Amino acid sequence: MKYGRGCNRSGRNLPARFSLKNADEAITRLAQYREKYGAFPRGEKAVRDILFPRQTDDYTRVSRFSRTAAESASLTDEQAGALGAAVAEGRFNYDPIGDK
Repeated sequence: MKYGRGCNRSGRNLPARFSLKNADEAITRLAQYREKYGAFPRGEKAVRDILFPRQTDDYTRVSRFSRTAAESASLTDEQAGALGAAVAEGRFNYDPIGDK
């Protein structure tokens, strides 16, 4: 099976642009995901406190890179917020592949 641009491994199409209407919606969605699936622990040299969920649904996981990038000093607070919105939309999701 071939995966085209804007499509993750599960075959679900992703929107071309962020579809969340505002930051409050992203924050609410991230809080719901954290409550249900737990959050990544804080990084070693984090500049800001970021609590990204480990998963956004029962089948996919969130890349740890999103948390690491958002905590880094290289990004502004606005850019870190944009990463949070992207995580809430599922842009950093991946499907785990088993050993079998």
